[in-house]
Parts: sequence; C-alpha cells; structure tokens
Amino acid sequence: AKVVRDSMNGVMDRMDEQTVNRVIEIINVKRHDHWIDIHNLRVIKHGPMIHIEMHIVLPLSMTLIEQDREFNELKDTVISEFGEYVDLILMGESCNGNMCRFCNIVCDDRKEGFQSLIEWDIDTVTDETEDHSEHHFP
Repeated sequence: AKVVRDSMNGVMDRMDEQTVNRVIEIINVKRHDHWIDIHNLRVIKHGPMIHIEMHIVLPLSMTLIEQDREFNELKDTVISEFGEYVDLILMGESCNGNMCRFCNIVCDDRKEGFQSLIEWDIDTVTDETEDHSEHHFP
C-alpha cells in the first residue's frame, strides 16, 4: 500500500507540506515591507523538479520597474534555497486599498492605519479565498 501511495503522490498534484513550510520560512526571513501579502502558494514536486507558484500583493504606487525589482529579489531568495530544480511563477497584484492595515509603508493611497504585518504561515499563505484580508482579520 505504501508503494502505491508514494507512487500516486508523485503523479498527482499533492501539496508537499515540508517544502511549503521551507518556502514560507525563507520568505519570512527575507521579507520586505513592500511584500504586503503572499497567498495562493502552491508547491508541487515532480521528481527532482519543484514547481512553486504564489501571488504577491505590492503597493499600488509601485512602478513596473519597482515591481520587477521586488519579483527578482523574491525569485532570487527562493532559487538560492532550492537551486536550478525550481520552476517559480509569481503573480503580482496591486493593493486595492483593502490591505492598508497590514502595510507599513508610507502611501498616498492609504485608506486606514497600519495595525500589524500578516503572519505568513501555511494557513495564510496557501489561502485561496477571494478576499484575503478577511482571512487575516475576520
């Protein structure tokens, strides 16, 4: 039974919690204030390859050049840990004003004051609900 289960886990898209937790640990250590939220994290292993996909919320006022700089830093952070066997896809999202309470940067578009940073853990980072702010502060 274990051989069949291990075999099926390699074929099917199953979350590898150990690798997910390692990704979360890495991004928490290298966290930037501009990384307002990270969610919809998916990690799928195919043999030696690791496919990582995540959404990152960045400030509304960021230019494309600034966003690209943040993407590259996040990519470099993850790739430095997992090496050439990682396929990383980042989906950028601009803050739409519902994340102000989690954002500690100076912003002309702020709708409410800062309360606290989002604690990134396996529950918050793998969250796929439509309004991520509700997941963090119901």
